[in-house]
Amino acid sequence: MNNKKSNLNIENIEFKSDGITLRGKLITAEENVNLPVLIMTHGSSATYNMAVIDYAYEISKSGFAVLVYDHPSIGSSDGDPRVEIELWKQARGYRDAISFLEKKPNIDNNKINIWGDSFSSWVTMLVSVVDSRVSSLIIQTTAIGDQFFEYDQGDEYLKKLKNIYFNSNLNEFERDVIGPLPMVSPFPEVQPSFLNFPQAYKWFIEFGGMPNSNWKNWITVVTLKTPIKPLPSYLVKFIKCPTLVIYALDDEVWRANPIVMEKCYKLINAPKDIVKIDGGHFGLLYPRSECFNKVLDENINFLKKYN
Repeated sequence: MNNKKSNLNIENIEFKSDGITLRGKLITAEENVNLPVLIMTHGSSATYNMAVIDYAYEISKSGFAVLVYDHPSIGSSDGDPRVEIELWKQARGYRDAISFLEKKPNIDNNKINIWGDSFSSWVTMLVSVVDSRVSSLIIQTTAIGDQFFEYDQGDEYLKKLKNIYFNSNLNEFERDVIGPLPMVSPFPEVQPSFLNFPQAYKWFIEFGGMPNSNWKNWITVVTLKTPIKPLPSYLVKFIKCPTLVIYALDDEVWRANPIVMEKCYKLINAPKDIVKIDGGHFGLLYPRSECFNKVLDENINFLKKYN
C-alpha cells in the first residue's frame, strides 16, 4: 500500500527475518531511482512511529530512500514473547532489511547506510563490523556501556562474529534474562522499571501514547551466552566504514556513558565525525525541537558527504 506525504512516496513494507515478519515503511522521493538508502530502527522497546519516523521523513526529502521498521516482537512486527530485545536477533533484522532492499529496483546497492539510536546504535555497530554491504554508520546516544574494556583480538574474533550473524541458530545459545518488567514507571522506587528516571518516563508515555505507536510499557532484555562478547568497546576497532557519532554530554542512561564513548570514538579507524549535544538521552527525540533539528542537519550533512 502506498500513500503520499509532502511529495514523498510512502510504502508499507514487510520482510522476513529468521522466520519472523518485520514491518515498517520505505520512504522515497517521488520518481527517483538509484537512491542511496538509510535503514533506521528505534532503540530498546520504542517503535518507529514514535520519533524515528520524523527523522525518516526529513532525511528522505534530502534525496535518500529511508527504510524504518520495528524489531522482532516490538510494535507492528511479529514475534513472541512481546516485548523482547536481544542484540543478535535485532542485528539479523538489519541483515534481512539489507537483503530486502537489494531486490528493490530503485535502490543503489552500493550505498546502504545504517542508523541506530540508544540500544539500536549498539546493534548497528555490530552490523557495520560484520556486514560488508554497509556503506556508512550513524549512531546516537549509543548504549556504549559504563566501562571501557580493552580488547586486542583480531581476525579470529571477527570471523566468529560473522558466523553468529550469518549462520548460527540463536535458539541454541543459553540466555540471561532481565524481566519482564515495565520499561518506565512513574514511581520506580515502588514499581521498578528498566529505565528509572523522569525524562525516560515523560518521553515514553508521551510518544508511546500517540495514535498508532503500537508501544507497550513492558520489556524483557535477553543476552545470549555466545562464545564471544560483542561489547561496543571491542567492536569499535573493527569499524571500517565512515561513521557519525552523536552523543549527549548530559546523558542520563548509565549505558550511554559519554566518557566511554569518547574512548571508543578514538579507536574507530575510518573516516569519522563526532557531534556533542545537550538535552540528555531523549532531547534529540523531540521532533522539531532545537536539538532534533541540529542532529537532523548533522545526519543529512554526513550522508551527503559519503553518498
